Amino acid sequence: MDVRYVPAYSTRLKFESGSWKVLPPNSSDPMGMVDPVWMESNWDAIGLRAYTVQDSTYDRFLLLGGVSITILAYIAIVTTRTFITKALKRD
Repeated sequence: MDVRYVPAYSTRLKFESGSWKVLPPNSSDPMGMVDPVWMESNWDAIGLRAYTVQDSTYDRFLLLGGVSITILAYIAIVTTRTFITKALKRD
């Protein structure tokens, strides 16, 4: 079996507000590196799967959630350690 890399070039599509829009060509980006649509080839079945870029608000929400969980876990560990130390302390 011969395996080779074949690049997938974009059709300059952007999914925005529930519809597809064609972007104008960008002369400073000949290989389509600044393109909102990613394409992968799948040789088993003929079709198209488009991946859209998610909003940055979602990323910020995930970061804030992770930091909050980390802080709450630290507070729970310190509180539990203090409680156990006081309960096991023998004067």
